[in-house]
Amino acid sequence: MLYHSASGGFFYFLRRTPKVLMPFLKKQEIRVSLRTRDRRLARKVARGYSAQLNHLQFLASMHVYDTARMEMEVAKLPFLHHKTGKAASEDRFSALYAMFLKEKRTESKDPRFMEKFHRAEKLFLAFVGDKSVKEVTFQDIYHFRDCVGKLPRFYDRKREYKHLTLEQLVQLNATDRTGVGNVNRHLITLNTFFNWLEHHSVIPKNPVRRMGLPRKTFAHTLRKAMPPDLLEKLLRTLASDADFQEPDIWWTFLIAMLSGLRFGEIVGLRPADLKTADGVLFFDLTGKTLKTHASQRQVPVHSILVDLGIMYRYRPDSFTPVKNSVYLGYKITRLFRLRISPDKTITPLHSFRHLFAFRLRAAGVEESLISQCLGHTLKRDHESILKAVSPPPPT
Repeated sequence: MLYHSASGGFFYFLRRTPKVLMPFLKKQEIRVSLRTRDRRLARKVARGYSAQLNHLQFLASMHVYDTARMEMEVAKLPFLHHKTGKAASEDRFSALYAMFLKEKRTESKDPRFMEKFHRAEKLFLAFVGDKSVKEVTFQDIYHFRDCVGKLPRFYDRKREYKHLTLEQLVQLNATDRTGVGNVNRHLITLNTFFNWLEHHSVIPKNPVRRMGLPRKTFAHTLRKAMPPDLLEKLLRTLASDADFQEPDIWWTFLIAMLSGLRFGEIVGLRPADLKTADGVLFFDLTGKTLKTHASQRQVPVHSILVDLGIMYRYRPDSFTPVKNSVYLGYKITRLFRLRISPDKTITPLHSFRHLFAFRLRAAGVEESLISQCLGHTLKRDHESILKAVSPPPPT
């Protein structure tokens, strides 16, 4: 009995076929994936396989059964099946997905983490079926994607849909359907599973790769630059409205407006992040866990923020970090919708990133430097900001 670790980390049962079993197995060695990275579990499963082979070897050497009966005994062991024609049951989607989930459970014990995998499995079995993973084609994934996209929104929560099957829900042709984001989440989950199969040589190619739906209109319908009239109204409100003058809200608006930082980057600022080099005060975002690698950057602090006393805001002896950034973001958005503008195409903080980019562009700053200040990884991210809005407001 031997087992070894493959390049992917899985253990394999490897043993030379006994001579007396060669007529039945028709191969020189037995090599079976144990479908686990756990060494202890691999030993246990391998011992079981070896014991069954020893038993078969004993029966064959002692001529206990005739040839037909020995073939039946060999057929009882699933891991020794000689696969021809129709795929064996262990190649079916449900069987391999169960092994995949067993491994995933070792990564996280949070039931919410596993919920997305179970939901994707249910949808795949309903629309594609429990077929062999080697028979899953791009056409199957196209069909899966189209069917999920036709499901009514919140189909698993609304009472009127409880008595209907998934196939019936698709046939409803509901106008309010599942969003592109949710369809892509299910595809990402399946992509993770098929990548796992491809990595361990179960399938030659992942059929789900690059099958996500593009969100074409998002950058052009949301996150527009702040129009001059709303910007003026917001500045008046910051100076007079008591709700907007709460320190966390007041400083978040001003920093976003004058530095182009994302909301998460602003609430993550600490006194140690304000540094000076060659007489220039800047936000040091290096060494932080941010949205992208390019987000780790250094952004100069605007002179207006210095005049307003940002150094006092981030004094080490008096600074208090934001306790609940999610609630702060909700509160800022709610105040902006109630007091400034109900237009949902204007996001209260991200719109300042567009405004900041155009201010720099109008001042003659190079595009590469603007991209660095905004923390963009890809060129298309930077171009989407410049294309999604009208020409910059006057300086």
